[in-house]
Amino acid sequence: MFSAKRFLPLIGLLLFAYIVNSVGVSVITEAFLKANPLYFIFALLLVFLSSGIKAYKWKLGVDAQKPGFKFIDAWKAFIIGIFAAVITPGRIGEIIKAIYAADDRKIRTGKAFATVFIDRVVDTILLFLLAIIGIYYMTAEFAIGFSTPKIAIGAFVVFAIVILLVLEEGVTRRMMRPIFRKLVPKRHQNILRTNFEEFYEGVRVIRRKRFLLEKIAGLTLIAWGIVFLQYYLLLLSAGINISFFYMTMIIPVSMLAELIPISISGIGTRDLVLIGMLGLLGIGAGSAVAFSLIILLFNYFIASLGLLFWLADPVKIWRL
Repeated sequence: MFSAKRFLPLIGLLLFAYIVNSVGVSVITEAFLKANPLYFIFALLLVFLSSGIKAYKWKLGVDAQKPGFKFIDAWKAFIIGIFAAVITPGRIGEIIKAIYAADDRKIRTGKAFATVFIDRVVDTILLFLLAIIGIYYMTAEFAIGFSTPKIAIGAFVVFAIVILLVLEEGVTRRMMRPIFRKLVPKRHQNILRTNFEEFYEGVRVIRRKRFLLEKIAGLTLIAWGIVFLQYYLLLLSAGINISFFYMTMIIPVSMLAELIPISISGIGTRDLVLIGMLGLLGIGAGSAVAFSLIILLFNYFIASLGLLFWLADPVKIWRL
């Protein structure tokens, strides 16, 4: 059966090809080859700190279901999740780490997915807020008269409404019941029904845990601070001289673009955002694309470690 969504990632690749053709391969190559590897290495070294904090905050949700998830195991699963994220549209592959949590702690798969869901919701809410601030500031600073801030706010409102609806078990149950009965084969209905119940049980456990969501949100803020430092080092590696402040206004928007499911690893979408926003600061398109490629290379370095961990302990894909 034909499924258009399978071809959505091609849009990002086509967009990237158009950008490369418009900017010029030689211009991009020249800018990329001028990169300073020392700053890149420093950014990589900080991965252990940023990923460690992110893995720990996810671990808090897993421990709420059943205590005893070792930090090193949580970190490995988190890195494997990064590998799966960079090779899937919208980074959806990150949910793979739930399977490792389920296997390690012997908790039900639905509960494990709940831990990933809550973790990603907190991350995405903060990313949206930072991106909206960045868009508003840049459009006001440079007197740009278009409706991007309104679009960003509209997208955030839609996202928030969807999350609130998902968190309301009764509402979700009523909405999904006719779809479930008509589209899901009977042989799969029992397992999906069980996972549905377990998912909401896992969400309730996390929401009832005193100050747990506040801890996760606080650690998310700390992790973002380190991530900003990493991206600033990557900017310096690309030879782009802008202030740390401007970088914090731009990067959340580019990272939000990576979540659009028309691209894998942000190829095309991230380039377009960086060309537009860095262009406001007088940075050429060639340098912007080179910076985007450095980010891509940086992400793939981390993902390669996740690939090694996955090869050593492959997940049972059929459980997804």
